[in-house]
Amino acid sequence: MRRPIRNRQVPANAPPVGAEQVQDGPRRRGPTIGRGLEGIQGHITVAANDEGQPTGKEGHALSQHIGKIMRTGDPIRLDILDWRDVNKDHIEIVMDMIETDFKYENPLTKSWVRSKLNILWKSAKCRLKEKWHDHKRPLGEQYLHKPPNLDPTQWKNLVNYWRSDEGMDKRETNCNNRKKLRIHHRCGRKSFARAEADETRKNGGVKPDKMTMFVVTHTSTQDDQPIASPVQELVEEMQEQVNQAPEDMQVYDARNLAFKEVVGGVVHCSEPMRGLVPPRAIIQQFQDAATREALAKAELAQKAAEETAKKAIEEARDAQERLRIPLSDVLTSKSTPIDEFSTIETHSKFKLVSTIAMYYCHF
Repeated sequence: MRRPIRNRQVPANAPPVGAEQVQDGPRRRGPTIGRGLEGIQGHITVAANDEGQPTGKEGHALSQHIGKIMRTGDPIRLDILDWRDVNKDHIEIVMDMIETDFKYENPLTKSWVRSKLNILWKSAKCRLKEKWHDHKRPLGEQYLHKPPNLDPTQWKNLVNYWRSDEGMDKRETNCNNRKKLRIHHRCGRKSFARAEADETRKNGGVKPDKMTMFVVTHTSTQDDQPIASPVQELVEEMQEQVNQAPEDMQVYDARNLAFKEVVGGVVHCSEPMRGLVPPRAIIQQFQDAATREALAKAELAQKAAEETAKKAIEEARDAQERLRIPLSDVLTSKSTPIDEFSTIETHSKFKLVSTIAMYYCHF
């Protein structure tokens, strides 16, 4: 319930209600506060593909939640220079915080979240520097001009590093590398995995090829034209290679091969258009564990089948011994083995005959 506002005084120079607000400089979006998680009872189930990448809107909410935690600098400090120096216990605390609100369909998503922590931790520091730091501002004044929710000690350590020789050299190197980027995607905040899942749903469950995904993620939504001329050149080159592919090659394979040869030679990445995935060692370990589990289940099933066969053989032997009655007992007995057999229920007769047959087949 919202608290009532009391004794609220309006400044004398405040603009009238309904007047247009004038903002200095370009309009910027504020930080994500996670309003989508308010009022949700229980866990949010995150759907993912085979590699653990989130493929639904829940994945976007998961990324927003991680970013919200990273920006606070608690428990993972922002003034640490290298992610490898972060306290592992603090990472586990954040993982537990996330799992109180989210549940993963694919166990590999947990490894994806660990990788996402590193990326959003670096992104949080980058945005802090872009929004709050100015190299021309005096150092003492810069210490006071800080984000409201960040610890002052962490902010001072960050400012000192950004103004050091090492920080300035890294800033210049990163700026030069960024200027060399010529191919830009249009996905915005949507990951390649989510874009691929959307295209798969549009195609009735058929997974699109890499060339199609490159066109989808690098063209404008208004007129379906590539954003930049380098993208257009790559698309034309890929289409030319597809036209020259052998006739016996499938179209899907030809388009994937063209993408690998054309885009793979330009983008310095082992697997372009794959997005953030868990480390290969984790995926291989998960696949090995699944293989071991399947082999263990098959071994248990084989042992159960052997025990069932052994028990059936023993029952067949017992049945044979019961039917081997001496002639003297038959002559003196009022009932014959056939009479005893006729008193057995129908399903029991079938089981008895089957076990006897299995016994003779075994020997």
